[in-house]
Amino acid sequence: MALRNAATSGTLRELASYFVELDRFDGGNFRRWQKKMHFLLSILNIVYVLTTPRPAAPE
Repeated sequence: MALRNAATSGTLRELASYFVELDRFDGGNFRRWQKKMHFLLSILNIVYVLTTPRPAAPE
């Protein structure tokens, strides 16, 4: 269990470094920002939110 926690904390440190490197979107660097955001979301295994249609709201 300790080995798994150590691996997880290392991964979290790596993810934190990606957040630091992510440029704030200011409208002028869209392509670069888009690629970095897609990469970051794929690392977090949540890139599906970009392509999955939103379910219809109940009326």
